[in-house]
Amino acid sequence: MKLNTKQIVVTVLLLALSFLIIRFLKIPGLEVAGYRISAKDILINLILILGTLYCGIFGGIILSIMAPIISFVISNGGFIASVPAILPCIMVGNIILVLSAWFIRGKKNELNLLPLVLSVGAVCKYLCMRLLVISWIIPTWKSSMTKIQVNTVQNMFHIAPLFTTLFGVFLACVIWPPLKLVVKNSK
Repeated sequence: MKLNTKQIVVTVLLLALSFLIIRFLKIPGLEVAGYRISAKDILINLILILGTLYCGIFGGIILSIMAPIISFVISNGGFIASVPAILPCIMVGNIILVLSAWFIRGKKNELNLLPLVLSVGAVCKYLCMRLLVISWIIPTWKSSMTKIQVNTVQNMFHIAPLFTTLFGVFLACVIWPPLKLVVKNSK
């Protein structure tokens, strides 16, 4: 499947929206189970899901790869600069979420199954990122990291990414049904 002009334009607009959210959004995060949940990350997960549901798998994968890169560049590397292997882990997690959205896209019972399939995708994203961080990043980079950095990486990928993605899934399940009707009626 190739992207048509409308899908390319929407993907670029969603990338621009991602940039604006990452760069300028100043909404404080939520406190859930003692962990800080970033409003920016919730909205980025929402964009990944909606982008995939509208533009297809290629648009979703482009967004999955570019959003972490945009965040990395805007934050001048931030914490990821000290442990650069985190960046591909985030990309892989995003792609897993996008694959779940793509799997359900256009199916007969899409709107009925959307919450379940996206929730499973969110859990798979979380487990994949958690496994990569615990099994690969920390053992590989531990010798070049301070104890504070190791604790920060472990806390970053503890439970907060799961809540963040599930909030994005919830918003997508609320927004997509009426948006799908608008898109369908505009054709």
